[in-house]
Amino acid sequence: MLEIRPVSAADGRAMLQVLGDPLVAAWLRGAGESGPFTLAECEARAARNAAHWQAHGFGSSLAFQGERCVGRAVLAHTLVAGRAELEIGWAVASDMWGQGLATQLGAHALQCATAAGFERVVAFTRVENVASRRVMEKLGLRQEREFSHHGLPHVLYASRPAMSEAVIWPENMSPSSITPRNSSALR
Repeated sequence: MLEIRPVSAADGRAMLQVLGDPLVAAWLRGAGESGPFTLAECEARAARNAAHWQAHGFGSSLAFQGERCVGRAVLAHTLVAGRAELEIGWAVASDMWGQGLATQLGAHALQCATAAGFERVVAFTRVENVASRRVMEKLGLRQEREFSHHGLPHVLYASRPAMSEAVIWPENMSPSSITPRNSSALR
């Protein structure tokens, strides 16, 4: 039986059970970084995830089978190529790969995002991570574009087009050309 619960600030050791796995870390590390995540890195990540929950009322979760942490569901504000987005994601212990857990964790994050009122979410991974891309497609996300993240080529999937991409703008108008009626209210 899988138990999924919000990340707390004290979950560094639990998170280490997944992110301390060199096969998992290899997909999450940036260019020039290698090796499993350390306990200190996991403790810092758990503290950030708990602070996200505190600030926003939603966030990342951990998945447990009994006492063992076997995965992580990501739901967090992030920047993708300079654009603010709501990210969903997952990380699964390597001995659990191929059992549908990533899809379950992604669906959990997507359901939490919908419950929080978000209409658009994104997920991204390295271009060559075929398994993760398959999960994104199973969740109904559509490939949007490629971009560089932490020095490596990534692909972005989204639940729906970004507003600036969904709207067909007249030739003489763009999102940046729109000025609110009472622009003095913004100062």
